[in-house]
Amino acid sequence: MVMGGLIPARYKGVEMSKYFKKPNGVVVAYDEKVHDIKSLEERFEECNADGSKPKPKKAKKDDK
Repeated sequence: MVMGGLIPARYKGVEMSKYFKKPNGVVVAYDEKVHDIKSLEERFEECNADGSKPKPKKAKKDDK
């Protein structure tokens, strides 16, 4: 289901979509069938679907 033109987040075990912002402010959704992830990472800034900077991911502690 697509809401408001955005691709919804996926559920457990499936990676969420990645978005990249071009210098002119346009946000591009990564599609493995169309884009090369390395090229996007080199040329553009990774962002959220709305163009804001993503929050840093917290490291998980191993319980041993």
